[in-house]
Amino acid sequence: MENIMEVNGVSKRLKDFQLSNISFDFKKGYIMGLIGPNGAGKSTLIRCLMDLAKIDSGEINLFG
Repeated sequence: MENIMEVNGVSKRLKDFQLSNISFDFKKGYIMGLIGPNGAGKSTLIRCLMDLAKIDSGEINLFG
């Protein structure tokens, strides 16, 4: 099945926060949710996926 989203080794560092080596893929036709406690990096990851925040390392592929 085709991947709609691929996140490979994404890292992003802010003043007092860091996403480290995040990797997952998301298949066409599936529903996904991001869950976690406050401050876990959910909003930061979404900003990176939408290209509103530049990642420090890794790769994000959307829709091939």
